[in-house]
Amino acid sequence: MSKNLSIILTYKQTDKVRAKQKKYTIERYNLMFPDAQIILVESPLKTKNEWEGFCKSKYINIGVKKATREYLLITDIDVVLPKESILRAIDKLKNYSCIIPYNILYKLNDRESMFIYEDLPKVTMPKPKLDRSIKIIVHDKRYQGVNIMKRSDFILSGGYDERFIGWGSEDAAFLKAIETITEKPVLRLNGTAYHLSHKINPNRQKLRDINSGVFVHEYDDAFGDKNKMLELIEKRGRNL
Repeated sequence: MSKNLSIILTYKQTDKVRAKQKKYTIERYNLMFPDAQIILVESPLKTKNEWEGFCKSKYINIGVKKATREYLLITDIDVVLPKESILRAIDKLKNYSCIIPYNILYKLNDRESMFIYEDLPKVTMPKPKLDRSIKIIVHDKRYQGVNIMKRSDFILSGGYDERFIGWGSEDAAFLKAIETITEKPVLRLNGTAYHLSHKINPNRQKLRDINSGVFVHEYDDAFGDKNKMLELIEKRGRNL
């Protein structure tokens, strides 16, 4: 099944910790899915803040343009997923527009994260001692940026909206578009994922484009109305 999978990771170099996480994550995906197409799209921006001027949508779209496989896993270098959850998601895609492969996320602290990315990657999930991590349980399909979908559905939905600059909301906007246009729901699977710790700017929301809220409202307004969503996508421009 991995022969039909493209894995897309977007990345912006900010410090040595992020570089180590990138190395670990790519090596682990190579072990889990040796026949998959792994695409790393790296931002050339040199700003110190991870999100300043960063258009994640643009780099996801670049990755999808390079992708040649039937299925897409769009994820981040700081998220650790079980192989089984990814395969289960692909198996269920016939009836869904997009699948989020976990409902429990452990936000690891620095020590727990180093236990993972300083070790040799393995196919199986690492087992850090989860004594100070933050456990987040998501009971609904709340839109998030780690997703598995068909490449054809991604293209049909016009790609990610590149008007979103800075942290957040581009993933929710896209998933509302793909769910509306394909007329198939988004599914969240039961499963566990780890989030590796790194420096986060507490003011990252202030660095967002001032129009992000307007863009989000446009997708909220078109959600569930296929014609209206298609009009929105044509208006803002298809990015594929």
